[in-house]
Amino acid sequence: MAEQLKLGFVPLLDCAPLVVAREQGLFREQGLNVVLSREASWSSIRDKLNYGLLDGAQMLAPMPLAATLGLGSPALPSCILLSLSRNGNAITCSVPFYQRLHEQADGETSPSALGLALRQQLPKLGRKPVFATVYPYSNHHYLLRDWLGRSGINPDTEIEWRAIPPAQMITALAQRQIDGYCVGEPWNSLAVLQGHGLIVAPGQQLWPEVPEKVFAVTQAWAEQHPETAAALIRALYQACQWISRCNDKQALLELLALPPYLDHSLLPLLETGYQHHWGSAPLHQQFFDAQMNAPSPKQGEWLIGQMLAAGQLGAADAELANRRLLPQVFRIDLFERATRSMASQT
Repeated sequence: MAEQLKLGFVPLLDCAPLVVAREQGLFREQGLNVVLSREASWSSIRDKLNYGLLDGAQMLAPMPLAATLGLGSPALPSCILLSLSRNGNAITCSVPFYQRLHEQADGETSPSALGLALRQQLPKLGRKPVFATVYPYSNHHYLLRDWLGRSGINPDTEIEWRAIPPAQMITALAQRQIDGYCVGEPWNSLAVLQGHGLIVAPGQQLWPEVPEKVFAVTQAWAEQHPETAAALIRALYQACQWISRCNDKQALLELLALPPYLDHSLLPLLETGYQHHWGSAPLHQQFFDAQMNAPSPKQGEWLIGQMLAAGQLGAADAELANRRLLPQVFRIDLFERATRSMASQT
């Protein structure tokens, strides 16, 4: 096994499996010495993995597939060892922009009513609405496009797009640089709690049970370190189980709020946000069940469909990816082998 591993993450609630695996000693139990590296953006994660500065990382579910296909950057054959979470995204608008939509919708608050209100407001704005997502190859991007499309808005011609790292979203919203965004938690709930934004559409209402974050490595790394890859799968799988069974959510939030992760200064807001937005489940963030953690090629088929709909992939490339690449990227074989071994030891 590798003597020391450096794993990347972006400060979001769904980095929890990596934090728990380290802080609860689950990596150590598997013989791994892990350092977690907080990264500012998903492009930083991608580039550092490419240059060997990270051994593996938390990633957006579409990222390893996009990297393997060479979308937006030189091709980097990557593979998913397990799925870390699903759901937890939302579309949030600034308070003045939301109020404008709310008034247009005659007080209705459903995502469909607010989307229709946005379409009706387009001629009155005198400009294109500005929306941000964290990365073009992300479920945030695809979810936002889908909501706009359902509302009769052309996301390619009637919207101005920005790419902004998650932790900078609220500042951009507060400074009126953007009208809205789609991002993962805690950056939707914190916008509400700080008075800068209001949630237009919880992702769960539009796309139930969507895979969100995964743990990925390069294909070359997985081939060179098969035992280490299996140990990582076991540790992170145990961490996902720990989170799902944890009755003391305060203890989990305190782990996440440690300075190397989300920062302790956020703890009071995290506690309030958990009670009002996460614990009562409108965003339905999940980390474990019998099926969700396995990196199924079926997830890849769905993601290819989103890339195709977004114009990021041509029909021929999509067909080729479905036929040849999915088993290389979604390594359900490695996951099943590692977790069978874990089960046999318990």
